[in-house]
Amino acid sequence: MSISGLTRIDLGRTFLPCLCAVVSVFQSFCLANEAHPQEAGLQVSINPPIRLPIVDATNNRFLHLSTAEGVPPTKVDSMVQDNQGFMWFGTRYGLYRYDGYTLKVFVREPGNPNSLDGVLIKALFKDRDGALWVGCNQSLNKFDPTTESFVRYPIPLATHITQDTDGLLWLTTNGGLYRLDPASGRIQRYSHDPNDPYQP
Repeated sequence: MSISGLTRIDLGRTFLPCLCAVVSVFQSFCLANEAHPQEAGLQVSINPPIRLPIVDATNNRFLHLSTAEGVPPTKVDSMVQDNQGFMWFGTRYGLYRYDGYTLKVFVREPGNPNSLDGVLIKALFKDRDGALWVGCNQSLNKFDPTTESFVRYPIPLATHITQDTDGLLWLTTNGGLYRLDPASGRIQRYSHDPNDPYQP
């Protein structure tokens, strides 16, 4: 048995179990040859065959987007990919969605309560149900992909969003820590009380 070349292999989720099986068979082959050197030409078979995904590095390329494609002339503060594969970018001039070809911008529309509630986007988060949450300067927004509209929650300018094992969202803001129950919409605010010795 010889190794004729070196190939770049995709380290996906299925790679490690396959690699372990290959290494195990290879080790068995080597031990068998050491134990019985007179048995030249020992054959090893694997059933079913193991297939490893291989990535051709020559096909990797980078595509540069510019303002001509609608990219905002500002920095991106946050980004996330949703369950449909869209890339979302939070900027200081609105929320941008990229489908691999074009960009669509979501901004606040005066008089439309279902539009994005703000221009400055500091935090983006996809929860475990796949819902997209947007931390705007006016409030927290939840995106509805069916209507491409937003539901607003009175939590101003979240800078970070996470989710605990109970499904509750936790948000950091300049005004304190907030907890949101997505199922009920109930919001709890935690702020520092200098008169409470049990608070951090």
